Amino acid sequence: MPANQFEDKDNQQNDEDLSHENINVYQKSKGVIINEETVGDVNAEIVKMANSSAKNISAKNSAKVEKSLIKNVITQNFDATQMAAYKVSSEKAKYSDTVVCINDSNETILDNTLNVVSVSNATHATKMNSFVNYSRDTTAEEIKSVIFIGKKINGNIKTILTTKTAAIFGGLAGLVFFFLKILFKNK
Repeated sequence: MPANQFEDKDNQQNDEDLSHENINVYQKSKGVIINEETVGDVNAEIVKMANSSAKNISAKNSAKVEKSLIKNVITQNFDATQMAAYKVSSEKAKYSDTVVCINDSNETILDNTLNVVSVSNATHATKMNSFVNYSRDTTAEEIKSVIFIGKKINGNIKTILTTKTAAIFGGLAGLVFFFLKILFKNK
């Protein structure tokens, strides 16, 4: 299916903008709809994708993605369902059934999501699995994380290592190493 572009009243797009020669790069478009396509760079105010893949999405206003694979996303508002992405940078991100390697958002809403590294000022999660999670204000039904760093936490957080336990284990490991060094130095 060909990619579609929203109509821009001030600057009408002509048919050649939709040709397959130009399908990898969209620039200065009001909006772009991509269905069942593999594209390179997308640059528009609003981007909607379904069953597609893209290298880079730069959406000034918002990006909505369903069942797609994306390398990098930069946008104000991001809404994703059943998506995999390498890096997402946004003001507000909403994820459902997604996998994101690096999430860098001011506010993050998660439901059944896997994040390798998540950095957010506010996180609201129904269910989330994460390797490293940093959030100043967290409200969660369930977050499972290897390393969790946060200030205000409300909800069920299951973590292997927090900042307190990391400091305690680091201090204990330092003491053990110091005593072993003294013990083996004397012999």
